[in-house]
Amino acid sequence: MASLAPPSAAWADKAHGAASDDERRTEARAHYAEAERHFAAGEFAEAYTGYRAANDLISAPQTLYKMAIARDKQGLVEETIAGYEAFLAAGPPPAMDEKAAAARERLGELKKRVPVRVHLRSDPPGAEVSIDGSPVPGTTPFDAKVVPGAHKVRFTSAGHATVERDLEVVAGRPGDLLAVLPVGSADAPPEPVVVAPAPVEPPEAPRAESRSRSLPYALLGGAVVGAAVGTVFGLRALSSKRDFEAAPTGAQADKTERDALIADIAFGAGLTVGVTGLVLLFAQPAAEKPATASVWHLAPVVGSSGAGAVAAVRF
Repeated sequence: MASLAPPSAAWADKAHGAASDDERRTEARAHYAEAERHFAAGEFAEAYTGYRAANDLISAPQTLYKMAIARDKQGLVEETIAGYEAFLAAGPPPAMDEKAAAARERLGELKKRVPVRVHLRSDPPGAEVSIDGSPVPGTTPFDAKVVPGAHKVRFTSAGHATVERDLEVVAGRPGDLLAVLPVGSADAPPEPVVVAPAPVEPPEAPRAESRSRSLPYALLGGAVVGAAVGTVFGLRALSSKRDFEAAPTGAQADKTERDALIADIAFGAGLTVGVTGLVLLFAQPAAEKPATASVWHLAPVVGSSGAGAVAAVRF
């Protein structure tokens, strides 16, 4: 009768190892799932921690890729570069070719932003340095971190002429720059610019205001009207006088005297208004004498020996 032999120690260790691997995979999947939840919520620092915990248990290219992206989302340039390089070094499978190409492209972009160490020297030493117009702490010789690209480096030292050098920094390649400063005076400060005062123009002479001629013309028109009225009633007075001499009556005498009185008043008013209009028309210019409002009054005057008019003009 055959007896059952107990399992060997090697078989037990193998079984135990298989169980241990399963547990590690299970734990790694849990960390990865938790990291994915943090990544979806925009919590990239927590997501990186979860991806790293999963990769420490079971390393995989997919996990390394997600770790690099989490670092990239945080703006950590150097850490992101290291993460993409670790992903590419792990040999991603053909199924991840598209992600590998994106990682290489992103690496090229990030490396252009990583500052490169440049050793700055001058002869004699002790010069102050500014890069692209911005002063750099320290004096030569010293190392400065400069981003890749073209730059202008200026060396300044007391008792020596200022020297400006061109610097081309290549990504990932440290540089060295030496400037020889000749003896001489530094750049002289710019001379002050003297601005001549603008010429002061003399004040413009006040323009003479054009004097209104409406009042003189109106007065002259009134003179013409007065002369016309005086002429009409003067002729009527002469006609009435001839009729009175031919047949003297009281009514005819009153008519003759009335017509003569009106004619005298009209002639007197016309003469007075006309003279006033001529005076205003040919008076001194308004620029020499301020124009003021003028008011004139005409009043008839009747006496025992005749009739007339008096005009008063106030300026």
